[in-house]
Amino acid sequence: MLLLTGLGARVPADVAARVTGMAHDFLTPQPVHGADVYLLRWILHDWSDTYAVKILRNLTPALTPGARVVVNDICIPEPGVLGPKAERDIWYMDISMKAFNSACERDAETWKALFTEAE
Repeated sequence: MLLLTGLGARVPADVAARVTGMAHDFLTPQPVHGADVYLLRWILHDWSDTYAVKILRNLTPALTPGARVVVNDICIPEPGVLGPKAERDIWYMDISMKAFNSACERDAETWKALFTEAE
């Protein structure tokens, strides 16, 4: 089973039998235990490290062996990997996250540190 939160009626008919869409306050413990996949799409970049760790730790008790947490979010590449406009857009998003949410976009090392802290 794939658990997607906050989708409501947007679950495509061809996968509806295998997907459960539901609303959930991710700052509280995950109520669904035993799903194969937990998807966090554009969630963690909205939150400071403290809250991002809390969100991840709220999933931990629900995980069973083999379960996956899939994070669909931005990973800032090394400088010079992207073209100037794409790089500027990512840094603009990072500044916006800092200004509006006290959060940030993360590079690979920062993501690794976040997941390690959440363990």
